[in-house]
Order: sequence, then C-alpha cells, then structure tokens
Amino acid sequence: MSRLTGPELLANHPKIVYGFFLLHMLVFGSLGVYFAYWTDSVIELYLFQGFAIYGYLIFYRALFGIDVIGWIVVNVALGIWGVFLEIELFLSVFDKQFSDYGFSRHLVPITYYVMYTFLLRQAMLAVLHGYDTRSVNGLYVVVSILCYGALSWLS
Repeated sequence: MSRLTGPELLANHPKIVYGFFLLHMLVFGSLGVYFAYWTDSVIELYLFQGFAIYGYLIFYRALFGIDVIGWIVVNVALGIWGVFLEIELFLSVFDKQFSDYGFSRHLVPITYYVMYTFLLRQAMLAVLHGYDTRSVNGLYVVVSILCYGALSWLS
C-alpha cells in the first residue's frame, strides 16, 4: 500500500480529514480560550497553545500547500472585524468585555479563530468542488461580510 501525500489524502478522504481537524481544532481552540480567559498564567497559555498552533501550521502546509495558505491572510482581513465581534459576544455571556483583557490574552483565541475559519473555507471548497473558482471564492467573502455585518448590527 502506498503512502498518500497531504493533497491526495484530502482528495480521497475529505470527510475524514476535515472531520478530524474540525473536531480536533475545536477541542484545542476551546482549551486556548480557557487558558486565555480563565487562568492567570500567560506562560502556560503560550507554551501549550503555541506548540499546538505550530503543529497545525505544519499540517496545513502539508495538506493544503503554501500557496493556499495565502488565504489565511484573507481570513485575517475578514476576521479582524469578525473576531472582535464574536469574542465580544462570547465574553458578554460571562459579563466580561474584550477590553477587560490585554492583547496578550486575546492572541491565542484570535489565532485559533483565523485558523478555524481557514479550515471551514477549505471544507466549503471541497464540498462545493470550488477550488480555483472565482465565484466560490467570492461567495465565501460575501457570506463572511454578511455574517459579520449581521453580528455588528445585532450588537
């Protein structure tokens, strides 16, 4: 049996790969949020979560390639607005605000948010068979703007 490369693994088993990474990152991202907002040590936050994020980046490069990772930059641009709104909304459930914490506390949850939205975009492209399709890429950007606009309007 031959070994599959990252892109071949994605092409042949997208449900398994995306399912695994979406669940895995949800768990580690949740731990990152816990370490950021419910513990006192920034060192533990960066030590534990820094290794996890670095590991995800290695897998992202192997699975998606360096060119596709450029979409992380697009997610950052879209996500700056969205991440602030979503973290503010999340913290409001616990009677807290974004401004209650320094930037060092927000960095790990923001990083997970960007990486998770990138993974969601890749899963959407796989489901819609939309790789290198301008209309699917445009749809992603428009839907993101509409979602963040709705969150902004609601808050």
